[in-house]
Amino acid sequence: KKLGRKVKKEKKFKPKPERKPAPSAPIRRNRKIIVDSDDEDDEGEGEWLVDESQQNTPHLGRAGGTDDEDAEGGGETLGSIDSVSGDEDEDTGSEDESGEEEGDVSYSGPTGVEAASTKIRRLLRILHAESPEHKTIVFSQFTSMLDLIEPHLQKSAIRYVRYDGGMRNDAREASLNSLRNDPKTRVLLCSLKCGSLGLNLTAASRVVLIEPFWNPFVEEQAIDRVHRLNQTVDVHVYKLTVGNTVEERIIELQ
Repeated sequence: KKLGRKVKKEKKFKPKPERKPAPSAPIRRNRKIIVDSDDEDDEGEGEWLVDESQQNTPHLGRAGGTDDEDAEGGGETLGSIDSVSGDEDEDTGSEDESGEEEGDVSYSGPTGVEAASTKIRRLLRILHAESPEHKTIVFSQFTSMLDLIEPHLQKSAIRYVRYDGGMRNDAREASLNSLRNDPKTRVLLCSLKCGSLGLNLTAASRVVLIEPFWNPFVEEQAIDRVHRLNQTVDVHVYKLTVGNTVEERIIELQ
């Protein structure tokens, strides 16, 4: 037997790894909000979008200029006054020659108001070509476009009434009564959305759509206000579009 004593082995101490502190919550930084105001101080700013010769023309030129107004504020409309109004140069000579052959009336805008656009001139030719016995409903999705049409109807001595969402109910009813009962009232200027439902406009037999709407069913509903039961005469529908513009794309989407 071997003699000796037991020697305890000392355990080696291993230091525990230090715990990393938990990451602190990210600091929230407030975004800087820039308010684009329409104060009068900013009126001098802006970039012209047309030639120098056209910079003095009202409703033309600067980005963010005059506001256009949707008939019901639905936000589903395309275009503006600038897109609705055609350039004088885009009105080709062949169109003018064909208009003269058909007996259309040449028209110059009244003094003191904006010159008639291509569509307004076409509308006036349609009204002059039609018999006064046939009353016409003019639909537009822009009430501002109806505002532009009014002075030209006054200059042409064409009696008209108006129907849009900004009118009181009694004024609307008075317009409808005048259209139905007054033989001298030939035209009803009507906003597309306001007049596309719930109206009986069989007193008229002609419909003019100033611009195409992206939803064709809204147009059909507007036309059906005239072409419906109790209508005793043929209904003629005119759709006005300008070539090489966004209106061609809208028609493709329909």
